[in-house]
Amino acid sequence: MVRGGHTHASASSLNESIMQHFLLPNPGPVALQPPAFVKLEVNDEVNISDVSQALQKCCNNSAPGPDQVPYGVCKGIHNVNRHVILKLMNHLLSWSIYPLSLKDSLGILLPKPAKGDYNAFVSYRVIALMQTFLKIAERIINQRLIKFVKLNGLYSVWQTGSLLQRVTFDAGIILRHWVQEAQAASLKCSTMFLDIKGGFDNVDHFTLLRRLQTRDVPGYIVKWISNFISCRQCAIIFPGSPREMKGINTGIPQGLSLSPILFVIYVEPLHTCIGPSRQFISSYIDDIQITVSSNCW
Repeated sequence: MVRGGHTHASASSLNESIMQHFLLPNPGPVALQPPAFVKLEVNDEVNISDVSQALQKCCNNSAPGPDQVPYGVCKGIHNVNRHVILKLMNHLLSWSIYPLSLKDSLGILLPKPAKGDYNAFVSYRVIALMQTFLKIAERIINQRLIKFVKLNGLYSVWQTGSLLQRVTFDAGIILRHWVQEAQAASLKCSTMFLDIKGGFDNVDHFTLLRRLQTRDVPGYIVKWISNFISCRQCAIIFPGSPREMKGINTGIPQGLSLSPILFVIYVEPLHTCIGPSRQFISSYIDDIQITVSSNCW
């Protein structure tokens, strides 16, 4: 079997190459153990409405993670007794718990559209299928973090992805405005488009957590996210894969509702790297455009 430009004698060898390509070890400091469980003050506890809204956004047909528990089971429990999941969620938040037993995930290799060579790793992306119950919890955390991010400006005003009321259309309008503004001033305008290669897979945990802490994100949310991203394990799934769980000490899982907003916070400093005037930078998650205007090409 040939993948990534190399011939592999076995599925285990291919699995190792895939892990090394998509989930590179973190060269910086990273916690080898999850943060100690310490009960923190949660001013705004989870209520029944929070759980109901999180479950409502969960599709019964979504592929489950290693636990193989479909969302319909959790919805059934919530319909019978609305306090079961509610109490568990409040304990998870107040103790910032993300149990190790629920950290295993399945990494699904999805082909990117319109790629010429599907023997190359760059033609695929890895989507993480997490344990069902913890996906409900991260949806609740995601809603709280988005509200805090909006109120406290943890993202650039020129970021148009993974934020409330900011969509792909906004990215196009921003670029069009800058170009027309330059043309109105009789300036020449050029734009360069960039993509952060393996953006989600290469997020540095230490940098992300430090950014959250220095921007006064509530302690229980920072602690929960620290547990959420540390000491994870993943098994890559492909035809004939050995399904071996491997430890991950870098990146954030792609395919979850919480991951995009964490990435937006992580790359916020990129938008401040603007030089002289007449330079503009905007992005849609990990797709970036830099526009420059001047008197000559």
